[in-house]
Amino acid sequence: MSGKKISLLLVVLCAISAGAVLAKDDGNSTGYQVVKDSSGVAKLRVTADVPASGMWLGVTLYPKGVKVGSSQTVPLKRGHNSNDITIAPSLSNGTFEAAVWSKKLSKEECNPGDEACRKNGGKLTGMTSYLWGYLN
Repeated sequence: MSGKKISLLLVVLCAISAGAVLAKDDGNSTGYQVVKDSSGVAKLRVTADVPASGMWLGVTLYPKGVKVGSSQTVPLKRGHNSNDITIAPSLSNGTFEAAVWSKKLSKEECNPGDEACRKNGGKLTGMTSYLWGYLN
């Protein structure tokens, strides 16, 4: 493994119907790596192979020792996807979680009793794959 790649703890939860997979490190594709762009900015690169359009990647970055992080979602296309998430310097020794989800619910699709979904304007649902790791 190169110096840019970091150790990987991968837990894959595959749903029978969706079958999305966050790729394992096989020399050609990696579930994740920390890379630097041409200007030296650190990025978390997450790759995933998904069977259908309309799926979503959810990523949360956590500062070291903190349980509340910064989250973002990215729509995925069918097939191989590679997404770079910028790592702020304050997060460089932290951790992350990433998951592939089968659908993103709009605020109108939220269950009336799901206050968090309604307050946040929607949520991701139907997790098909999950991984976490370190940002160092």
